[in-house]
Amino acid sequence: MLAFTYFFMGLLLVSGDENAEIFPAYGVWDAQAQTVTIKTRIWVYEPEEDSWSRDALAKALAKSMGVKSDTAEAAIFDKRIRRLIVDNERSKTVTFKALAQTKTVGPTSSNGHATLDMTLKTPSAPDHIEFEVEFEGTKDKWVVPVIKDDGIGIISDIDDTVKITNVIDRDEMMKNTFTRPFKAVQGLSQVYRKWSKKDASYHFVSASPWQLQAELQAFLEKQGFPPASYHLRVLRAKSVKSIETFASSSKPHKIEAITQLLNDFPNKKFILIGDSGEKDPEIYGEICRNHPKRIERILIRKVPGADNAKTRFVKAFNGGDASWQVFETAQDIVP
Repeated sequence: MLAFTYFFMGLLLVSGDENAEIFPAYGVWDAQAQTVTIKTRIWVYEPEEDSWSRDALAKALAKSMGVKSDTAEAAIFDKRIRRLIVDNERSKTVTFKALAQTKTVGPTSSNGHATLDMTLKTPSAPDHIEFEVEFEGTKDKWVVPVIKDDGIGIISDIDDTVKITNVIDRDEMMKNTFTRPFKAVQGLSQVYRKWSKKDASYHFVSASPWQLQAELQAFLEKQGFPPASYHLRVLRAKSVKSIETFASSSKPHKIEAITQLLNDFPNKKFILIGDSGEKDPEIYGEICRNHPKRIERILIRKVPGADNAKTRFVKAFNGGDASWQVFETAQDIVP
């Protein structure tokens, strides 16, 4: 069993009826400035388990998906959908303290989210930073790993890359996301772990909503994937349609998130891993052209039923300087 350098922890603070969720983060060490910059986001919400309007939305979505009550799929559905139909809290703040420095994050916007971008002075590069986090009188400890700006970074999609989702089939996508146990793509976790020998850092960039981050992280780590940072999308579940279309138009989000990772680690080379189900080839090709010499390899999992014509991939990666490979099984990949 390989030992991993980085461990990513979230934190949940409960104060009265409100929850403040701190998503896993990483620190970026700047040797010249002798600083560590921490970036993540907070989410403040009320579960609102007795809300009739949210119950109505859950029932409408269950009906549209054909979820039958008192079944195993109904139990999974209820657990996951409840994370999406909470009451997001605006104008809330969370305080972070570390290395004798303090920062208050917020106020949260109408979706309950606010971002943390905190730079800490420290004379040497630490392995991690320990914070004291406070939300409306509730305090807890939170540990953030500091990632070195060298070596290899693995940027990976989730849906249909490492987890079977079948995004190209709307009904199957919804069932695989909300009513079925998550299922990993066979053999990929072993491939990902082999990169850890090169002291790789791992980063999942996905169209999946932040509300599912904790369950996705628990699932992927249980399947043997290395600990990673997560870069997901904000989803406001106001209607059945808004939930059913959560995976659409992921390109702007992925371009922004990947570009931020490249900027955070200017001396790393990256491997981009995605699938042919939607726009990963085109997104990764654009990233490669816009950031010469930063992308070492591009790996695309061939999704059955998607556009897997060679001409598509040649066009997508034209003008880039990274090697690329389309694979069907994990055995096709040489780490």
